[in-house]
Amino acid sequence: MKRIVIFITILSGFTFNQHVVANTSEVKLKKKCIQQYPWMEGESDLALRGIYAQICDKKNRQNKNNLLIQAAQQHQQLGQNFKALQLISHLHEQDIQSTALTDVQFMASTQMASSAIEQMRRNEVRYLSEEQTYPAAKNLVDAIEQAKPAPVLAVKEASSYVKKSSKKSLQPKPKPKPKKQISKVTAKSPKKEKTVTTQPVKMVQLAVAPSSTNPFATLKK
Repeated sequence: MKRIVIFITILSGFTFNQHVVANTSEVKLKKKCIQQYPWMEGESDLALRGIYAQICDKKNRQNKNNLLIQAAQQHQQLGQNFKALQLISHLHEQDIQSTALTDVQFMASTQMASSAIEQMRRNEVRYLSEEQTYPAAKNLVDAIEQAKPAPVLAVKEASSYVKKSSKKSLQPKPKPKPKKQISKVTAKSPKKEKTVTTQPVKMVQLAVAPSSTNPFATLKK
């Protein structure tokens, strides 16, 4: 049973390879097409070969620009960034502009820059130079920061607001300073001293009775 399964697997793989070879042989590019787009020489990707075959077909003149944009996108998706930039430069020379081409140019360039940084750090074991490469990288980072899409900016602002509010809530509130009680001193008016007037004592002279033995002597006066 296992031998049968192995045989079927080998047979299916063989037929698949034959199918790929057949498809590759079916999509042939003319010499004029390869002369016009020399980076396609030796290309084995069937999708790319099919796109360039349509580009070089005179029947597709009206749709040629869209097909060229599709070819640039396919180059970039396959990691063929240099070929994508070659095609974009070729289109710019013909004054063909498109937002899709700009996106492909940006993604291909950033991937090439990332691979260059990886080459510096892993293989060459060095940093960006202070005078040349670092300023260019910093300018690119600043430009990307300014070109962020609106949803990303909104999320960033919301997260920064949450962080600030959480920091404020975690900070201990300062204790209120005790109010100084100011005792009001009311100046009391000095008490008026009462002057006591002492009236002169009248001297009462008592009449001294004469030593006379006559009781009627006082009546004579």
